Amino acid sequence: VDGIDVELIVNIMQTYEDESAIQEQACLAIKGLAEASEGLKARLLEVEGMGEELKAAKDRITNERNKKYVGQAAAALGLEL
Repeated sequence: VDGIDVELIVNIMQTYEDESAIQEQACLAIKGLAEASEGLKARLLEVEGMGEELKAAKDRITNERNKKYVGQAAAALGLEL
């Protein structure tokens, strides 16, 4: 758990903002990590720009059905978007 670079997720979301599938998978990764460990959840919440990236991901995800992943990630972190 300590070796997981949670900042990498946001960096990838920013680097590949035009890749809808990456945005989807990043949201699912955030959700999974936040639900797996309170320590990981706390580290995710400390990442600068986490909330903003999740908000941006909603517009970046092109498959309407998969836009729900943003809300699931936010809910796992206890964030309101």
